[in-house]
Amino acid sequence: MLPASSTSAPTVTRPPSAAVQAPPDPVLHELLDAELDWSPHARGGFISHLAMSLVAARRLGASDDELRAWFDAQTTDGFLVRRNRPTWLEADTRRIRQRGVAAEAGDQLPALVDAPSSQFFHAIIRLDLAIDADHAGGVANALGNWREDADPLAAEPAGAGDAGFGEVLDRLASDPRAAAARRRPFAEIATLPWFADALDQLAGAPEVLDEVAAAAAQRHVEPSHFGTLHLVTGSRAARAVAPLLDEDDRTRLALRVAQAAAAALVEFGALAAPDDDVAVAGHRGSSPGWPAIGRAAIDSGDPHVAKVVYACTLEFSLTGHPIYEHLAARQVGTR
Repeated sequence: MLPASSTSAPTVTRPPSAAVQAPPDPVLHELLDAELDWSPHARGGFISHLAMSLVAARRLGASDDELRAWFDAQTTDGFLVRRNRPTWLEADTRRIRQRGVAAEAGDQLPALVDAPSSQFFHAIIRLDLAIDADHAGGVANALGNWREDADPLAAEPAGAGDAGFGEVLDRLASDPRAAAARRRPFAEIATLPWFADALDQLAGAPEVLDEVAAAAAQRHVEPSHFGTLHLVTGSRAARAVAPLLDEDDRTRLALRVAQAAAAALVEFGALAAPDDDVAVAGHRGSSPGWPAIGRAAIDSGDPHVAKVVYACTLEFSLTGHPIYEHLAARQVGTR
């Protein structure tokens, strides 16, 4: 058993609104407006975390001055790329303001749910946090970025089995071919017949997303492992946008996230769940409490830290599971 939390659940953001209203946070919206002058892609084939980290830092309690400092730091270090705004962005933003996020995203998401791992989940994380901020331009930008970079994996799992996600991971972990495939690209792993056969045993249900999120949290025991970190934030984002879909598309999203996460865990050599002793050792330690964790994440100036700590606050509020508090504390080095 993991140690129980001694602190109350953190305050969480409101759920996605049916329509984007007047900006409730002028400074955040000002900076998110300015962020649209920067490409979602960064130098070296990497991804810009600017918009995502601004929302996460604000939700964790960053002040106006701190938020501006985050913006300045990321736009002056030579990593991000300035751009001319896409020709479609203004019209798409206007349409979202008129129709609302739920209507516009609900129309576009069904064509995107086959590719939730695009940009290794950054596309869906970008959308989730733009919706969180109620920023119409950010939502339009995120949807357009996902459309342009949508990269589905191999054929969708059948979803006709009766196995849970943990059972599928156990089957893969016991297959010697999985060990031999370690470090191959996860998109390539998803095409392998033995992997596809294992995923076809998965039950097709929206609740599979919950199982993926739990498995990701359990396996993110090394704070510097960006792969497992993005499985935590990516599964969180998928669960956040899923309510905008009908049940069939939620199931399709769940199967595709499970497929990508399982393939990534093969690549990382992280299929096996830590046994009880390892899990406790990985998450043991008294927590300083959520306010101190949030403050440490802001002070870090690290976009990845802010994103995963914010994701953990939301997952803790949703599930009450102490693993999220200890994961967040470990991520900021306070335990």
